[in-house]
Amino acid sequence: MNIHANRFTDPLLWPVESLHIKDTSIFLTIHQFPGRPTDPTVIMLPDAVTDARACFTGYLAHPLVAPLMEQCNLVLVNFPNQAAPSDYESYEDDHKGAMSYLELARTMAAGVSIIKHTFRQSPTVVGFGVGLGAALLSSITTHRPDLFSALVLVSPPALHEPIADRSMLVVAGLTRTQEQSTSTCPASLVARWRRRWFNPPGLCRLQQSTVDTVVSSFDIRRPVFTCRLLETYFGRPSDTVHVTVPTLVFMGTDLPSDYAARGLDAAFSDLMLIPLRGRGLAHLESPRDTVLHLLMLFRTLGTSVDLPRSILQSAELDIKTLLPTTARAVRAVVRLKMHGRHAAKKAEYQQFGGHFAMQQTQVDSDRSLA
Repeated sequence: MNIHANRFTDPLLWPVESLHIKDTSIFLTIHQFPGRPTDPTVIMLPDAVTDARACFTGYLAHPLVAPLMEQCNLVLVNFPNQAAPSDYESYEDDHKGAMSYLELARTMAAGVSIIKHTFRQSPTVVGFGVGLGAALLSSITTHRPDLFSALVLVSPPALHEPIADRSMLVVAGLTRTQEQSTSTCPASLVARWRRRWFNPPGLCRLQQSTVDTVVSSFDIRRPVFTCRLLETYFGRPSDTVHVTVPTLVFMGTDLPSDYAARGLDAAFSDLMLIPLRGRGLAHLESPRDTVLHLLMLFRTLGTSVDLPRSILQSAELDIKTLLPTTARAVRAVVRLKMHGRHAAKKAEYQQFGGHFAMQQTQVDSDRSLA
């Protein structure tokens, strides 16, 4: 099929803006791709360590994903002090300690509120999160169900990190006091995240250059900032998640069991769970396999987002597989069908009822003349 030229292909050309969180000294670096005011808005949060470019470039540039996302107001949000220096990220507060997980959740919720106000004419807001981004969106939506119309989560993490990984972070934390620009993260810490993100060499479906680009996220900032965010991530509380909005979860089939979330049915009342080939960044390994499910979600939400049948056919994707797979989606389809039938019957009744009334009026008129 022909590669769809799109504005996401070259991340060096992505727009860069700074979003100030009111009443704080925190600025979030964002990449904003506005569409029409009434288009749905998609807010994307990356995994820990990665910046938005590394986490989403390969996904958004895919020739099937791009035509979908180009029909939305798209905003990619970096965590505090986690964007690349080329994005004018500030690393001046390296003397501060790590945020608590709840503080980070409140910060990101405040950022989402500002973005929602920017696109206030947009009737639909979808949160799209990977790893830590998925965990934060779940927490935010539990406490602020008004912020999102739906969620898309990629490989949400387990409730608790393995003890070995927590110990590894403590060791890595001892090195984060090295403020020299030449200091690097311990190799054991890099290997841990690589193990979560990708299959071993030979089994990974991505080119080595793509893998190296994501792993290089460890090198774009000093270890103090990386370790600080990981302290926040590993210190997340045993918070009860209860999400009521439609949620589409892509779970990497090769993700080690220690890293994968469990008990999702109890946490999400309207869940569509889709196995996706890959590990923590399965959306990069299997972007094509997400397209039909995303399209179904947009349709269920009543948006105008669609893909031409020609694109689906050229990609050998069968539009007939777009069947509702959640209870809410089934109810929505049934309601639409019932509404359509009712409207058709009402129109038919009005048509024939009106015709009968005209005939009856004519008969009464003839009788009066007689």
